[in-house]
Parts: sequence; structure tokens; C-alpha cells
Amino acid sequence: MRPEEADLAVVRGAVSFGWNPDKITSRKSRKTYGIKACNKFREGIDPESLTFFDYRGVKKCDKVFDCLIKVNQTVEAGEIISRVHNPINPKAKSVEIFLFATSKENVAYTNEPDVFKVGSVILNMPDTTGGTNRKIKINLQLGQTEFKLDVTDVTTGNTVAATYDFLTQ
Repeated sequence: MRPEEADLAVVRGAVSFGWNPDKITSRKSRKTYGIKACNKFREGIDPESLTFFDYRGVKKCDKVFDCLIKVNQTVEAGEIISRVHNPINPKAKSVEIFLFATSKENVAYTNEPDVFKVGSVILNMPDTTGGTNRKIKINLQLGQTEFKLDVTDVTTGNTVAATYDFLTQ
């Protein structure tokens, strides 16, 4: 069953937002969003197919879904969700951060069915002095109709950003 004048309600909402964008202060996320991470391998939990060994020979799990926002979670306009990660290679002069989305609420890995890549950014990290102790700050800032992914090398202050449409992703 369809509510009466549903199309008119959508048009009224769009016009109202156009006149006063600050009127929308929060919304429910249509998707679950996360970034690809690598963690220490958990025997009996992580699939062997995602195994790799880091530069020290430590067994790691690739393609871990680090959840930032869950589907149907209420998010405030201007809210910032942050994570701090480290490079897995001590000599890496750049890292690529991948943003993923899915309609599923609970996700463990980025290669699961119905998980798709929204986009990625490449952060230059020319100062390798700190090795794997260097910090990569990842911020997902939510706006009214878009969200912005900012990735910063804490050591140098180098930052890269990308903006995505919150309504279509």
C-alpha cells in the first residue's frame, strides 16, 4: 500500500531542504560503511584464504571490514567518525585507504557478497622514520547530503580527501 501524496511529500522535502539545508540535522544511514584493514590473524575465526605474512613474518588477515557506520544508524550532520591505523610496511611511502559499503548490518570482510568499494584515496607518507609506528588518521565527516573521507599522515600533516554522495551510495 502506498501513502496518499507520497510523491508530493518527497517534493516538499526537497524544496524545504533547498530553502533551508540546516533543517536536516540527522539522518539514518542507508548502508553500512567501513574501511579495509589488516589485523593479526585469528586462528579458527579468519579464513585462511585471507592470510598473509607481514615483514616480520607475523601472520595477518587481509580485507578486514573496519565498520564506521551501520545501516539504519542515526548520524548527525557534521559528525566525524575517526580511526587511527598504522602502515603494515615500515618502508611504505604511500598507503591506499579503501572505503566500502553494504546493505548488510554485520560485515567481517570486504570481499563478502554484497560489499562494494565506494572509492579510495592514496596518502603520500614520504617520511618513513617511524616505520610501522607511524599514525594514519582516518576521518569520515558526515554532511547533509554527502560525506567526506579525510586521511592524514600524523607525522607530516599530509592530508588527502574525497567526497561521496551520501544519498546515492
